[in-house]
Amino acid sequence: MSQKLDSRYIALLARIRSKIALSQFALWAEGLTRSFWPLMTFALFVYAFAAFRGFDLIPLHWTKYVMGAIVLIALVLFGLGIRRFRLPTTMAALNRLDQGISEHPLTSLRDKTAVGRDDPLTRALWDRHQARMVEKTLAAKAAPPDLRLASRDRYGLRLMALLLGFLAITFAPRDFVNSVRNSIAADAQADVASLSYEAWANPPVYTGRPSLYLLEVDSDETLSLPRGTELIFRVYGLGGQISVSESVSGVAEIEEATTEGLYASQFLISQSGRVELREDGEALATWQFTVEEDTPPVVTVAGRLQNDGTGLLELPFDASDDFGVSSGTATIRLDLANVDRRHGLAADPVELDPIVIDLPMPFSGDTTEISEVLRDDLSEHMWNGLPVTVELTVVDEIGQTGTVIHSGDDLPGLRFYNPLAAAIAEMRRDILWSPDNHHKVLQVLRAITYLPEDYRLSASTYLNVRTIIRRYDAMLEDGLSAEEQKDITDYMWLVAQILEQGDVQSARERLQRAQERLSQAIQDGADPAEIDQLMEELRDATNEYLQALADEAIQNGDQQQAQQSEPGEAMELTMQDIQEMMDRIQELTENGQMAEAQELLNQMMELLQNLQMAENQSPGQGQGAQQLQEMQDALNQQQGLSDDTFDNLQDQASPGDDQQPPDAQDGSDPQTNQELAERQEALRELLEDMQQGGAAEESLEEAERNMRDAREALEEGDLGRALDEQAEAMESLREGMRELTEEMQRAEADGTGQQQETENDSDEVDPLGRPLGEDGRSTTSENLLPEQDAMDRARELLDEIRRRSGETDRPQVERDYLERLLENF
Repeated sequence: MSQKLDSRYIALLARIRSKIALSQFALWAEGLTRSFWPLMTFALFVYAFAAFRGFDLIPLHWTKYVMGAIVLIALVLFGLGIRRFRLPTTMAALNRLDQGISEHPLTSLRDKTAVGRDDPLTRALWDRHQARMVEKTLAAKAAPPDLRLASRDRYGLRLMALLLGFLAITFAPRDFVNSVRNSIAADAQADVASLSYEAWANPPVYTGRPSLYLLEVDSDETLSLPRGTELIFRVYGLGGQISVSESVSGVAEIEEATTEGLYASQFLISQSGRVELREDGEALATWQFTVEEDTPPVVTVAGRLQNDGTGLLELPFDASDDFGVSSGTATIRLDLANVDRRHGLAADPVELDPIVIDLPMPFSGDTTEISEVLRDDLSEHMWNGLPVTVELTVVDEIGQTGTVIHSGDDLPGLRFYNPLAAAIAEMRRDILWSPDNHHKVLQVLRAITYLPEDYRLSASTYLNVRTIIRRYDAMLEDGLSAEEQKDITDYMWLVAQILEQGDVQSARERLQRAQERLSQAIQDGADPAEIDQLMEELRDATNEYLQALADEAIQNGDQQQAQQSEPGEAMELTMQDIQEMMDRIQELTENGQMAEAQELLNQMMELLQNLQMAENQSPGQGQGAQQLQEMQDALNQQQGLSDDTFDNLQDQASPGDDQQPPDAQDGSDPQTNQELAERQEALRELLEDMQQGGAAEESLEEAERNMRDAREALEEGDLGRALDEQAEAMESLREGMRELTEEMQRAEADGTGQQQETENDSDEVDPLGRPLGEDGRSTTSENLLPEQDAMDRARELLDEIRRRSGETDRPQVERDYLERLLENF
């Protein structure tokens, strides 16, 4: 019975030999891991330290001690691992396999019956039990190794070592082995007076070039490096006198240092030449260098000094540098030799410092090629309208400069079409020009008010000029101080602007003058640039005339003026109709159809002259008009918030600038990004309340989403993305206003709205002489213009893009986008 069992057991072991081997392998893996994990963890730490050039930080004479400590610790950890490790035996593998099977069949197979060995029934039952144990053993699988070490490594040192090892494999320099070998060799060679050396070339940071290991360069190769590259030499194991012979630094003595077992030298390349590393006069290594000259930056003026129509100075320029332009300035000086020295300019002018303006630079990206437009508001400067020279200067990273001087243009400023406003602005300039002009200016101002009816002065204008005279005269009696001069000239500028805006009569006269000048230019066949400028004057004059009509009606409460004319005399047309007529006139002139342009101009002027004025309906009349006003208010608030965001972005772009903006000097601190985010969220909630359905619903939802994204960007400090989202929000608001306006016009054309209210209010007319609808708006069904084809529509879109790109109140990001669109045309 025993012999039969032993043979069966041995046969079974032969059949499960692979499972026993797997179990024994698992024991090996578990034993090695649990015994030697400290050694493996320590090895990973050392590997990461070496991979990231940690040995380069160790002083040379400490290297051997550090390496000895590393070896000693490794031996101790290895010895502890050997002590803990137990060699897995076949019996241990069998026990491990048996422990993984229920009922432990291998142990059962080794058991023997205690009683009933001679009983056939007992033997049959025992044989059946043994057969079942064999089946369970054959069906069993070897358990995988248990490599968990959490109970042995409570501080997770193995995990930190694995992370550092992964980072070292992924990101560490591949030549770290040479670095370790050199450190070890340098220390070992220092003890036996054996010499080794290293050499690097570090180009200037602004060039963006990597460091160069000179020992990897062929000796017969000539290296081309930027001027200012730093050469570094280190020699280990000083067996003799080490020196560097060079002709590239351009200095009498280079920086050298010798300590125990180490020679170090470093200097900058300033010229082409040769560098030789020597020991006792014998050459160890030689390198030949050629200097790449960092050429000075170049700046050119890409256009004329011009006015954007609102008094804003614009000057396009291009700049370039081989390694990038870092900054630039524009210096504006009066070209006194070309000034027409008559009237108030005949006196010797006071000396004024040049106007210095920082050139706009890209916030990020490549600066080797720059195309920008200098913009600044110098509308109040006394040199406006006088010839100036503009000196553009750009600077690269090493301080080299490039300069260009532009002359032949007048300093752009506000254009005054009202003669009296122009005269007061000229008197203001004369005061600033020279103290010799003070009494002359006072006499001219008194002459204006001597016979006010000759100059058609209104009561308000007369009082404003008299106020200037009284204040100016009082100041002159005690001697005009600089502060008093600023006060009086600021007030004169304000009065000139008020006069330029003017009342209905002055606005009508300006409109007439603009029409006459444009008509004469069309008849004379003037060049397109002049006609474009005169068209802009006509647009401005028309807008001011209509605004003056509206202001006068509101002030006088005149609601009956429109009824004084005979029925049918008042032409129904909208401001959009007038704008379309002017656009059509400009298109005709551009196409050379001067006769048609002149005829359409005459028709438009006749319509404007026959306009009748009545009180404007309140914006609150009609739900659509109220929503339109609320959207306009939201757009204005978003514009102001965008301006504040852009100011913060500029402050971040120049954190070292000690100069404060004017508003900061007055004591108002710039808002933080969090405050801007809170304002943005409040505006978003206001816009959310406006979403009440209608044509503008989708645009309002889009604007609300943009405002939410802008708030998140402000909270994260990403001002560039915030400006983009704010620009999108403003565009969505404008689109919503256009959609709402079109819906209101369609509703009025279809006869929708409150019919009874319209009939009761039929006596009310708008500033253009038409009956008002319930929403406060009116349209015309009369087609005042000829049909426009697709090319005309494309030209309208292009003109709209040009107009928007010239609006300085728009965010810079939006204006840059519009300018890129214009470049495509």
